[in-house]
Amino acid sequence: FICAVVLTFVKDWQLGMVLLIALPVSGMATATVVDLSRRVYNLQGVLYIKAGGLAESALYAFRTVVAFGGQQRSLRAYEAALKEADAVGRRLSLAMSLSVGTNAASGYAAVSIGMFAGCCWLLQGYEHHCWKSAPPFGTCRTGGTMVAAMFMLMWGVAMGLSSVSSSFEAFAAARAAASR
Repeated sequence: FICAVVLTFVKDWQLGMVLLIALPVSGMATATVVDLSRRVYNLQGVLYIKAGGLAESALYAFRTVVAFGGQQRSLRAYEAALKEADAVGRRLSLAMSLSVGTNAASGYAAVSIGMFAGCCWLLQGYEHHCWKSAPPFGTCRTGGTMVAAMFMLMWGVAMGLSSVSSSFEAFAAARAAASR
């Protein structure tokens, strides 16, 4: 991640600044999911513990449950507890999907803005004849430098943040488990 940012600024610092627009949005989406997953894992653990307690009490008092015909009632209570935990898990997966979508949308928006700004700067340099000073391109911005800067930063950020976000999620799950 850090190497990608440094190389982008070495290649084209102006375009690097434009492309870093997406970084705060992506960081906030990732931080939101990490915090939400910590809370949800904690709640989900409590719900599964509750369901396990219902199953344990029904198995512990198996003769009593059968003698009074409470099998269906115990089963319904267990299924209700599992449905609640399942609903919480579905909400977490929806939030994670929204985070991934937000990260992708911010990345695509940054690339679009970067392409627009880079093309404007490229045409501006062409109009000022900067390429005539030292052929073949002098100090001009070219399509190659533009694309290189964009791909360096976007792939570096994408690979860096995606590999780190799964670790943050694992730490959130561990913290939730430790708090129980």
